[in-house]
Amino acid sequence: MRFLCLHGMGTNSRRKQQIFELQTERGLRYHGQRNRLNSVMPAAAIRQGLGDGHSYEWLDGSIKTEMAPGMQDLVAPDDEFLMYVDDTAETRRQVLTDMDNFLAMETEPFDGLLAFSLGAGCGASYLIHKMQQGTPTNRLPFRFAVFFCGAPALFGRPNRETVAAPSMDAEIIGIDKAREGDSGKPSEVIEIPTAHIWGRNDTLWGYGPELSRWCKDENREIVVHDGGHEIPGPRDPVTLARCLQAIKRTIARAGGDE
Repeated sequence: MRFLCLHGMGTNSRRKQQIFELQTERGLRYHGQRNRLNSVMPAAAIRQGLGDGHSYEWLDGSIKTEMAPGMQDLVAPDDEFLMYVDDTAETRRQVLTDMDNFLAMETEPFDGLLAFSLGAGCGASYLIHKMQQGTPTNRLPFRFAVFFCGAPALFGRPNRETVAAPSMDAEIIGIDKAREGDSGKPSEVIEIPTAHIWGRNDTLWGYGPELSRWCKDENREIVVHDGGHEIPGPRDPVTLARCLQAIKRTIARAGGDE
């Protein structure tokens, strides 16, 4: 299977292999600040658990930003750190165009989307954008999606000092905001199978539940673990196994091979 991977804010894909190994094989805590861990997708332990025969492609953000918290011991300070969107309307629209252009240049289709943090918000926003353009579910660019530490769909860049969800300004990002009914459930949801994995102690981005609400209940897997803003690894084998089970069920629900 072929996966498109979207990273979190303040990282990049060039360091992906080094960062994955350090984060997941050694299980670093970054001076005890597990909740401030930022990662690129997918973690080495997750990839190993999914087995051989899969390929992973990374799409970097195009906007330079500061290093993500907790990475100072992993990468050189003069490295390039990136994100997909900032506070401007232009970049929030541009990320949708960037993904369109990237996918149009690919000669092989992707099976799934694997996304972390800010990348998860971008990926979900893109799926909603394609649906609102009239793309049927069976013609979307991904058959399933896995969101780690999800940011809410239709988002702006959050304030790092707060976990309050940002407002969804449909006008400036060029996406119609789906109205919520009496139940508080968005009336327009992502229908492809999805898996949502977040830590109940995530104080940096507490948006996993928000993103999960934008996905169809019947096609949704949810894993809530005791960690923070991180991808579970071998230091917590029970949680890692739960994550892999949820991802494999999601793949099977999409009609794919585990």
